[in-house]
Amino acid sequence: MKMIRKKLVNPIFGRLQIKGKLIKLNVHGSTESTFIVQSSHLVMESGNNRIQLEKTEEGSIDRVIFQLDGEEVTFGRQTSFSELFACMEYLSLKDYWKNDQTIFLFYTFIRISVSILATSLLKDTNTVDEVVKHFEKEREMTTLLVQLLESAQIEYSSYVVNQRAKYLLRLGLNPKEKYEGKEIREAGKKWMRLTHPDTEFGDPELFKQINEATTYLSK
Repeated sequence: MKMIRKKLVNPIFGRLQIKGKLIKLNVHGSTESTFIVQSSHLVMESGNNRIQLEKTEEGSIDRVIFQLDGEEVTFGRQTSFSELFACMEYLSLKDYWKNDQTIFLFYTFIRISVSILATSLLKDTNTVDEVVKHFEKEREMTTLLVQLLESAQIEYSSYVVNQRAKYLLRLGLNPKEKYEGKEIREAGKKWMRLTHPDTEFGDPELFKQINEATTYLSK
């Protein structure tokens, strides 16, 4: 297995500035990848918004400091995907729905945070296919957390705010569209397979949220 490493020191992703040491890692011949944070601090900036991520020596998230719209909020250690989501759920992201830079800032933060939390799940004995699948699940978890974030912050969006709209966003579906029961169940099953407590990326709280949305929308 040939691993390709790309060292990123203070990179600029579009208009997003990242300060710290970051490595993008992928398997040769695959488009799936992960990120490895090599510094104790990683700062992501976009315009006047700033997110500082601090990592422990063991490789988990020790602290996150959000500076958004002139306000600062700090959260302590996060050891699960649902704890990571709880931090973002607490915020008031009025600008998220209006500014592409802010959307990209949060996507990048979630993507890197998921990679950190998922590091302990990857073993030295994994085969090439298993490593690629692991990276794919990281991407899927990132997508799911973005969906949950948008569902939680829907009050600041242009959507009609009701329970149906919140649950559709939770499953990655457009609240302005109509769906058959089969389509809703298929979307729900996809995310329940990812978050089921018995699986590699299992998270009981996220599984509960997806199951709740699928059950409500399937009535």
